[in-house]
Amino acid sequence: LDDDSQVSLIKAVIFGSATLSFFGSTFIIFSYYYFIPLRTFPIKMIVMLSFSDLFSSLAYFVGFANHTSTCFEKELSCSLSSVMTQFFDVASFCWMTVIAFNIYQIITKARGASVESNEKYYHAFSWGVSSLLLIVSVATGSMGDAGNWCWIKRGYIFERLFCYYVPLIVMIMAMASIYIKIGNNLKNFEMLQTPSTPSINI
Repeated sequence: LDDDSQVSLIKAVIFGSATLSFFGSTFIIFSYYYFIPLRTFPIKMIVMLSFSDLFSSLAYFVGFANHTSTCFEKELSCSLSSVMTQFFDVASFCWMTVIAFNIYQIITKARGASVESNEKYYHAFSWGVSSLLLIVSVATGSMGDAGNWCWIKRGYIFERLFCYYVPLIVMIMAMASIYIKIGNNLKNFEMLQTPSTPSINI
């Protein structure tokens, strides 16, 4: 494939993925508000994640609004797309971490009756971390044309690491640790619930 064909293929994959994410997120949000039995606190956390994914998908549509083969960094659509991508992508990671922690509180710590009191802290963490990293990205002037989409510019390696990849790795490690603890707790619970086989003396 020549360069133009590769760029077109990359854009098609990005657009296709964003479209699937958009419809999936929309379905979850619609189901939550339409089906009353689904309006539980754990599902609400998933809806917050879906909101983040929804606007993250919209960011690519905004970026593609005036996207040509040339740099479009000076266009308003690119600035808006880069800000939305940075903020809502990080917010998605944060809500996934929150969901894992919430499951940990319910299963491992047996705090199912009190987890709703943590909601304000969940929102503060998810939107606060996203806002802080976005402010750093904007303040350093690193937002703009990232190649085939708008995000942190290709030359700003430190900003990409500090504002995106390092937080992502930290949250992935945190989620892995949480789910390992949940898995161990479930194994211990199954062992306690399984009756031992009585020995038979002949």
